[in-house]
Formats: sequence, C-alpha cells, structure tokens
Amino acid sequence: MGLHRPLGIPVRKKRYTGHTHLQ
Repeated sequence: MGLHRPLGIPVRKKRYTGHTHLQ
C-alpha cells in the first residue's frame, strides 16, 4: 500500500501509490 512513506513524506498525493521514490 502507498500509505507507507519511508521517506517521511506525508500521504497527501494518492497519485504516488506505487511510486514513492518518484516525486
């Protein structure tokens, strides 16, 4: 799930559900 952000970025953009490393 894209709710887990290891980078410490708040989950505001649901666009990056699978791309957490790609801002």
